[in-house]
Amino acid sequence: MATTTGTPMPTIQDEMNSLLQEAIRVAGGHLADAPTFAPFGLARTLGGQIERAEMTAEEGSVEVAAADVHSSLVQALADRRDLLVAAAVVSDLQARDSAGELITHLVRVEVEHRDEGGRTLAVLVSYDRADDGVVTFSDQPRTEPAERRIWV
Repeated sequence: MATTTGTPMPTIQDEMNSLLQEAIRVAGGHLADAPTFAPFGLARTLGGQIERAEMTAEEGSVEVAAADVHSSLVQALADRRDLLVAAAVVSDLQARDSAGELITHLVRVEVEHRDEGGRTLAVLVSYDRADDGVVTFSDQPRTEPAERRIWV
């Protein structure tokens, strides 16, 4: 890890991991309040702060599809990419079998870093939500490559 004036500089992996941890924490908060949540975004600024981006429908408007919200979040983060180090878009998914039966609930976190060598990952974490709102996340997340959408 590089240092300047004795202060450790975070690595690309450190920045992505901290954003992923915050994404799961925020998702867990949403799920404690309701059985599902709308996609939201998180971004680490050049100054090291984590900011949240959420799209809200205006009162009385037609509910917007999650895919449209996801696309809008990606665009909003891309519009600010010069001010950001890393960004994530977080979605609540349901995995179903071929008969349409629910297999599991998943939180999908797409994490992207501004550096050319920075990886773009999708992390899938399954969870269970009890009737009382207690959320338990799997300790076995799945990672897969994701498409670079913000820094393109």
